[in-house]
Amino acid sequence: MTSFVIERPWMLWFLAVPFLVTLVGIQGERLGHSRLARLVAPRLQPLLVTRSPGGFWRHIVIGASLAALVIALAGVRYGDVEEEIRGRGVDVMVALDVSDSMLARDVESDAGLTRLERAKREILDLLARLDGDRIGLVLFAGDAVLQLPLTLDYEAAALFVREVAPELVSTKGTAVAKAIDVATLAFDAGVAEGRAIILITDGEDTEGDVETAATKAKEAGVRVFGIGIGRSEGAPIPLAGGGFRRDTRGEMVLSRLDEAQLTRIASATGGDVVRSTSGDYDLERIYAGIKARVAARELGSRRRVHGKDRYRVLVSLAAAGLMLESILRGRRTR
Repeated sequence: MTSFVIERPWMLWFLAVPFLVTLVGIQGERLGHSRLARLVAPRLQPLLVTRSPGGFWRHIVIGASLAALVIALAGVRYGDVEEEIRGRGVDVMVALDVSDSMLARDVESDAGLTRLERAKREILDLLARLDGDRIGLVLFAGDAVLQLPLTLDYEAAALFVREVAPELVSTKGTAVAKAIDVATLAFDAGVAEGRAIILITDGEDTEGDVETAATKAKEAGVRVFGIGIGRSEGAPIPLAGGGFRRDTRGEMVLSRLDEAQLTRIASATGGDVVRSTSGDYDLERIYAGIKARVAARELGSRRRVHGKDRYRVLVSLAAAGLMLESILRGRRTR
């Protein structure tokens, strides 16, 4: 299917300007003829005034030229252009916590968002920054599953991220160690460079041996970078049927960000840890750390199809129209 895209559709509101210019010009032409008819006899008009050979068409040409410029500024793309994009970068496997604790609503500066919703925004922001890097996705709760193998197709990755929900991992709990193991095994075999894991979690591990998993990742040449979601003071965990989770004594269970554990994992593998914030500082620091500490390598190529920019055609039409208007204008008086 041939693509048709307008990159800045709000610019089309400015089409009102060439319409008004044309309308005012035509109306002015009519008023000029009317006044001339009242002041000068018809047989004398050719002796006193040289009429513009373009007449009303001049103003239509001006309006059409201005409209072409507005549409060009709006960024019209029509027709398919296929290009090959060669990827040189790093492999980034995102391990995303989808356990029940990620449904708590204590995200700093994002009142109303759950930890999971904030984490998904972080990944989507990361996709917008990637340049030649492959990305994959591992989801984990009490178990860990590879949701998306490494890919250069960022649009497909974004679709997967938007559909992430706790129901995709049925086993309850928070198995950080399994997440690191599954993410490490998801990298290409026989390659010992250009690999990083971004672990996005509240850090509370309830399963496995995190230190052992971190050691295995380091031995495989993988650095782990952590993004902590939530607050250290904790927040209640909502239940699907309403209310909040309570322990056997009836006391409310609070889920707390375990930033210390994330720091230990990152330190063991040569990575870094930040706490998620509503700004871009956390993501900038993590991505800059990956680029600085993980060696890039050739990651193959992908083909991308996008609309062809038509601004040159539109600008050329506008220029031709303005040149035609100057020809039609002529001299108006003797």
